[in-house]
Amino acid sequence: MVAATAQQITAPTTRISEKLKPRELATLFARTTMMAICALMMFAALHPETRNFVRSTLTPNADQRKVISTAQAHLAGDTRLFTVAKVKAGNVLALEIFENYGNGQQKLVEKIQLSDSRDGYFDFNGKSSNLALSDINGDGRPEILAPTFDNNLVGRLNIYGFDTETNAFQKMVR
Repeated sequence: MVAATAQQITAPTTRISEKLKPRELATLFARTTMMAICALMMFAALHPETRNFVRSTLTPNADQRKVISTAQAHLAGDTRLFTVAKVKAGNVLALEIFENYGNGQQKLVEKIQLSDSRDGYFDFNGKSSNLALSDINGDGRPEILAPTFDNNLVGRLNIYGFDTETNAFQKMVR
């Protein structure tokens, strides 16, 4: 058998930075960084918690209140006009119901937090809508129709109607 010396066994080590010019090294670093960012974005697009983390990190004001949609109707069945706003604030989706006064003033009369945090759309009278007001039970008063999605992307149609006995909006369950 032939005995090998330590010099023969040890391969010469050189750093990649010694072989590349500074410009090539900067290009390699930029490409590697972009690939890592793209991989993170792809993962974030598929995983809701990661997507929310990336969104809140890149957009620090994402938790601010944002009005998604509005609609107006006489929801109580009388002369009072109400404006319903579908609002998103962080991970909370809610309905804000305002009573309108003749002088252009509004008063918040009720805020209803929806059980799901993802806004949804549905086909309403041939149009895509994420908030609609329509009398669906035939009592002469329009109901609030607000579609949402749960964490498994299962659609849900939230329906709220004005209860004349309690003078408040109640979730309608069938």
